[in-house]
Amino acid sequence: MAKVCPKCDASYPADAEFCEVDDERLIIVKDDLLSEGQIIDDRYRIIGILGKGGMGAVYRAYQLLMDREVALKILNADTGDANQVKRFFIEAKSASRLTHPNTITVFDFGQTSTGLLYMVI
Repeated sequence: MAKVCPKCDASYPADAEFCEVDDERLIIVKDDLLSEGQIIDDRYRIIGILGKGGMGAVYRAYQLLMDREVALKILNADTGDANQVKRFFIEAKSASRLTHPNTITVFDFGQTSTGLLYMVI
């Protein structure tokens, strides 16, 4: 298990408590990353990771039925806090309603049968 600074995104070993750069308290990032080739919700195949943070990770994925590459945002599995789950769905619904050239397009969002929350952009 590693830790990361929520402010500057610097990575630290598990025994560190504070960021050496900006003195922020570090947050735990579990290494429960999805693996290349893994299928999510019978619709998305993981190609690789694009980035990770305190609340989750973003993967490069392939949308099987639509034959296109997408970004798949996954909420950390250990983020089971009801408020964080609620905020995730609010973000997904709000972003899906935006139509402007300077915003992302949300193609899909949901929860797998194993409880994994995701958003496809």
